[in-house]
Amino acid sequence: MDSQGIILDLDGTTLTSKKTVHPLLVQYIQTLRKRGLLVFIATGRTIFEVQRILPKEFVVDGIVASNGMNVFAGKKQIYKSEIPANTVQHLIEESIEFGIYHEIYHKDGTLTAQITPFQTETSPSISHRHENVKWTTALHANHVEKILFFDENISLVAEWFETIKQLQKDYAFSAALSSSDLIDVNGANATKAIGVTTLLSELQIRFEDVIAFGDGGNDIPLFEKVGKSIAMKNARQEVQLQADEVTTYTNDQNGLYHQLQQLFH
Repeated sequence: MDSQGIILDLDGTTLTSKKTVHPLLVQYIQTLRKRGLLVFIATGRTIFEVQRILPKEFVVDGIVASNGMNVFAGKKQIYKSEIPANTVQHLIEESIEFGIYHEIYHKDGTLTAQITPFQTETSPSISHRHENVKWTTALHANHVEKILFFDENISLVAEWFETIKQLQKDYAFSAALSSSDLIDVNGANATKAIGVTTLLSELQIRFEDVIAFGDGGNDIPLFEKVGKSIAMKNARQEVQLQADEVTTYTNDQNGLYHQLQQLFH
């Protein structure tokens, strides 16, 4: 296919497990842009996280952040949204009763977590826990664009995911099982696919003219719309089954770089 653009997930795709980007990939992305290919990021991370984690040399043409809660065409913000405060409050209260970890991402870039009987600043470090979280005794539910729920007990995460899907009947939010130990919660109808729809419409590009790369459950709705979908070798099996192709190498083997070279040599 003749592609006008590529859409790249970050964690597990563009980023290694150490949250770095291989220099060869950074260089090749810019080479593709010079050839006229548009490069977009679609991620569950907030725009502040994207800006912090990507090297300054990694320039892109658009970003869909927080699974579609914020959309940027170039540096211009073309869409923004937030989760209603009453929804945030109810979800956190329910999660504390359930016994699962949470982090709350606010639109100004701050990150809070309410102190609970099992979750405090001195709790043992576990996957997905952010080191810059601000611990609060009272819930901060205003101006929220993302909530993460996570636990190393993947059975507990799966059970909580089923529980919050039932809560969607009464509260306005969307939820995606990004990995077996992590759930992303955003505003109602927020998905990477909807965010990318907004971005491509702004740039007058058709879905069938772009290729999407990803590894998580939040990539599947996007895979269903693009001209070609490519899952990473390190993706869960259910994600790979929804993709047109699977990379030969994992994210830690610079799999995205090798796949792009095959596509655009």
